Amino acid sequence: MLCAACVRPLTYDFYSDCCNGVVYDRSLKICCRSLQPLLYDYYTGCCGRRQYDQRSEICCSGYIVRPKSYDERTACCNGRIYDRDDYVCCEGRLRRKEYGAYNTRCCGTSIYNYQTQMCCGGEVKTSGQYLSCCGCSTYDYRTSVCCNDVVKDRTNGAASTCCGTQVYDYQTHVCCSGVVFDKEHGHYSACCGTSLIDAQQFSCCSEASYVSEGRMCCNGVVSERLFDWNSQCCGSVVYDATASVCCDGELHDIATGYRCCGTSVFNYQSEFCCRSCRGSDDSSSSSSDDDE
Repeated sequence: MLCAACVRPLTYDFYSDCCNGVVYDRSLKICCRSLQPLLYDYYTGCCGRRQYDQRSEICCSGYIVRPKSYDERTACCNGRIYDRDDYVCCEGRLRRKEYGAYNTRCCGTSIYNYQTQMCCGGEVKTSGQYLSCCGCSTYDYRTSVCCNDVVKDRTNGAASTCCGTQVYDYQTHVCCSGVVFDKEHGHYSACCGTSLIDAQQFSCCSEASYVSEGRMCCNGVVSERLFDWNSQCCGSVVYDATASVCCDGELHDIATGYRCCGTSVFNYQSEFCCRSCRGSDDSSSSSSDDDE
């Protein structure tokens, strides 16, 4: 799988790019899963493994090339082209815009009139000034709230909100993983898993509370803040952000002109980061396309 990053030289300056780890001149070639000569100059696009002319063609479903029969109005729907002024694609099915270009919307595979109707959970419902969706039904949001697709009364007026399917007053209470607590610490009341903590004194690490002063949480591990406010995490390790840089979990000394590339660093003045290499250290692909 081509997902690893690697450092490559800027062989072609601004035009340098990489294809499966191979450096190439993107003014002459293109990478459509493999390196190919550029067919349509700046108008060339990739459609799967094929090139296409973006002026006269369109790429459907990521691999099917079709002509732009309707000029810039051309769009794709499940591999078929259509005129966007007349049709809309609803989950792979073409539907005529019966309610006009703007008011015709999709609801599942069907269409509805956006001015008079609404789509709730894939079902078309009559809309109203104060109506919102709750699952597949509608409700009046002035008097009710929707909690996990269940309509509940606004028992606390405008301050009503949901904790699971339970309604509570967010001004006086807080919801922690489905459990409602009084805000006994005022504005400093915070959640840590299903518990309530005082955020002035405590922080949360993997749903466990700890004393905040002089400590920090790195990847689920509580550690001492060794470098005061310059302390940062690299995985579960604490490091000095003024002296080091963390590249995907690997620490490197800070150096002028260098940036991260995966777990490595590179000099951006003479190198670049290739995002499509065959491995984390694929030296076999480091040559330019001139060497092929």
